[in-house]
Amino acid sequence: LLSYLSDLPYALWVRGDVDILSLLAATVIMLLLYYARDVCSYFMSKVSCLSGVSKATENRMFGCFRLLLSLLLLSLIFQPLLFGNHQGFNQAEYQLSVLDVGQGSAAVLLTKNHALVFDAGAKFSDRLNAGSGVVIPYLRTQNIRQLDHLIISHGDADHIGGAQAIIDEYPQVRVIGQDVEKLVAEHKQVCIAGMKWQWDGVDFEFLSPNPRQLTISASNARNNHSCVLKVSSIYGSILFTGDIEKKTEKQLLRNHRQQLAAD
Repeated sequence: LLSYLSDLPYALWVRGDVDILSLLAATVIMLLLYYARDVCSYFMSKVSCLSGVSKATENRMFGCFRLLLSLLLLSLIFQPLLFGNHQGFNQAEYQLSVLDVGQGSAAVLLTKNHALVFDAGAKFSDRLNAGSGVVIPYLRTQNIRQLDHLIISHGDADHIGGAQAIIDEYPQVRVIGQDVEKLVAEHKQVCIAGMKWQWDGVDFEFLSPNPRQLTISASNARNNHSCVLKVSSIYGSILFTGDIEKKTEKQLLRNHRQQLAAD
């Protein structure tokens, strides 16, 4: 029976972080529920003193009052869990969180209605995976139920290692990047300079690589075909550079000098 129930849709509901005020409120309510009998006894003693009701009537009133109070408190206990507390963004606002994945990189960018992960950290073993051990837990705390884009700058293990775990958790995610051929995903696409889109007033554009950089050779290391992504809005800008080296840096300065400035 439990196996059947666990396979049903939404058997696991990830709520996200609960803020400290909600936790304190729930704690107070739980204490009131625990001491509901004492609280009810106190109020009922006041009522009986004022109204002079019989003992039998008092007991019935006490039982009914305690039941109603218990139900009310029980419903309130779960209030913080039912209503989201994640602060929304206004148009053109976004939040960047750079995650600590040790060797490698992983970052999460959120806009008003969208979510993007840039790089996925490393997979050191089946039990130590930055995708499942760091990125996904963070997305859950932010109550992210749909991930729009997973961008892999390039195929080095410390950037792509955790990608498959993220894809398995969010199978509808669009994977964009370099060296993503071996990833099992429904939507895969190579990043190319000039690709751009806009989410909620936030602009995204790939500045590199250009098609000539996609071939890996002795003179063009894998690092140099990293996806370089510029994110910008009226509130500020970010430049994701992957692991580009001097050769690509010079090309960017030559071709995109005005677009490289970032906060």
